[in-house]
Amino acid sequence: GHLDQIAKKVTAVKEVRAAKPKALLVEAGDVSTGTQYFNDFKGQADLQFMNLMDYDIMTFGEHEFDLGKSAEGHQALVNFMKGAQFSFVSSNIDFSRDAKFNGLFSDTIASNPQNGKIYNGIVKQVDGEKVGFFGLTTEETRYTSNPGSITFKNYIEQAKKAVSAFEKMGVNKIVAITHLGYNNDMHLASMVEGIDVIVGGHSHTQLAQPIVVNQNGTPTIIVQAYQNNEYLGTLDVDFDHKGFIVRHDGKLIKIADKAEDPYAAMLLKAYKTRVN
Repeated sequence: GHLDQIAKKVTAVKEVRAAKPKALLVEAGDVSTGTQYFNDFKGQADLQFMNLMDYDIMTFGEHEFDLGKSAEGHQALVNFMKGAQFSFVSSNIDFSRDAKFNGLFSDTIASNPQNGKIYNGIVKQVDGEKVGFFGLTTEETRYTSNPGSITFKNYIEQAKKAVSAFEKMGVNKIVAITHLGYNNDMHLASMVEGIDVIVGGHSHTQLAQPIVVNQNGTPTIIVQAYQNNEYLGTLDVDFDHKGFIVRHDGKLIKIADKAEDPYAAMLLKAYKTRVN
């Protein structure tokens, strides 16, 4: 919902992609709610810019479910998903009791995911190597938002199942996209072996550099990029042939320092005029 600097973020994303064309762009949740942009446009403004930036994967934050008690229920979230030109991952959310999500979720790991669909996990090909992505959302959503009949399973148990499923597929490079908070990400890294990278959210933690958690001699890299579209986080990771991290480098790019992308600024103007 924080879109005032979105044209500058488009510039930042373009600059990273120019230097690293194979980079993947992921979102760790809480796209929705928080400002008048959401109150007026119910996520459609955010979605237009996410599609413009060519996001690859998103997981859900608790605020994606804020409208659950409205007359329309989660229809705005369903509309957001159906318009998304990217896929969603969630290993610990059960959507099966809300009919609005029928046909939108699959309890599988997909190698050829469809846009707008939710999967337990996704396998992407990067430089000819298979990389697995799965998503986790805070179980506190049941208290802090309005999920209705949507339920949340234990994140540690579901992470172990996801890692095991990837490993059975021969995938040894695994990324968790989480909306759990920094402390829970640290706990996840210490409790679940086999996760190489955790891209986190929820606690609005500003990690200027990646955090490394070593479990039995194997590292897990944790990153999080603060809040409100103020930073774009980047992470480069090199693996050896066994799937172990041998090098990594990450940083936060300050969005305010960038120039506005002219096309994105033009798109924003219509939304901003109404919001003002």
